[in-house]
Amino acid sequence: MPEVTYTGQDSFTPGTPHSALASGSDEMRSLTGARIESTRKWRKALASARRSATRAHVLCIGDSITQGYYGATPYHTHAWPHLVAGMFDAWVGASNDTGVIGATDIVSPPASETRFTVGGTWGFSGSGYHGRGRMGTGSATMLFSPSQTIDTFRVWYRKGTGGGTVTWSVDSGASTGSFSCSGATALAYVDVPCGSTGVHTLLLTSPAATTYAFINGVEAMTGAAGGVKVSRIGYNGGKTTEAVAGGAAADGSLACFAHTAPDLTIIALGTNDYGGQTAVATFQANLTSLVTNALTTGSCLLVAEPSQSSALTIPQSDYVAAIKAVGAANGVPVLDLTDRWGTYTQANAAGFMQDGTHPNATGSYDLASAVFAAIQRIS
Repeated sequence: MPEVTYTGQDSFTPGTPHSALASGSDEMRSLTGARIESTRKWRKALASARRSATRAHVLCIGDSITQGYYGATPYHTHAWPHLVAGMFDAWVGASNDTGVIGATDIVSPPASETRFTVGGTWGFSGSGYHGRGRMGTGSATMLFSPSQTIDTFRVWYRKGTGGGTVTWSVDSGASTGSFSCSGATALAYVDVPCGSTGVHTLLLTSPAATTYAFINGVEAMTGAAGGVKVSRIGYNGGKTTEAVAGGAAADGSLACFAHTAPDLTIIALGTNDYGGQTAVATFQANLTSLVTNALTTGSCLLVAEPSQSSALTIPQSDYVAAIKAVGAANGVPVLDLTDRWGTYTQANAAGFMQDGTHPNATGSYDLASAVFAAIQRIS
């Protein structure tokens, strides 16, 4: 295939790494392994969004850094996926950080998720990335109060044994609809129209009698075409082991990720694998499963998270090397924040770190800028 030259950019041959990226010689040295063929699905989705034919979808899978822990409160407003959504809004238009997928933030909302208020009896069913909040019978409620201008709520839920019917109301009005969690084990979602474009709230009320409701997440959206929808699945303490738990089974983690049908999946894991000293071979195998799963619906971007303050037996550099190996084997680009920020001492001196593990609000903004620059580079 002949060499292709884009005006104002270096020339490159499709199917091979961009020369500047491969050599680490340009302004995005921290991004490696970007291949034309590995980003076609994403570029098609973005082009379709720009012409307002469809809406592109980005899914961010990560740990507490993705959740937004340790930024300025409320944490979720400084989580890097939320910040990336704002950058998309200026670049593509009509984009938004749509809420959260993941029961931990809903049932036991930390400071990162002040938008959820739950009442009555709640529990957990499942765990990790494929966990869901289990609404108790009769009195359990969940109120979602996003601050963005929206016109639709999307509720992600699980069908299964013991599932009942959940009712919903918008803006604390009368109940206007329902969905059933009963049936064979499967993941599902329902879109709840708000009736107008504006700031709205959603109230879910649990089923009566002896049945339950299994809620995986709630998002809020604007429009059906144009812009980019950014979904966030962050799990405090999350490792790659939890991210592949249950596999591709009907309600396993991989099935949950694929069910959201992202055009671009951004995977930012490794901090807790390093902290927990997961065997590097296991970490690499888990990450490979995540990337393979992501490529079934769209493109993928891997992120090596910032350097940590701890010095453990298996060095963090081994996990970064494993991330890059998975990227190279699958033609997936890798954004290396240990390269961008340097050592923990350097990152902390630059004012990016809140503690030995998590970025502060300034660090989250720089992380978001790096991710967005990488997205633009592969687009």
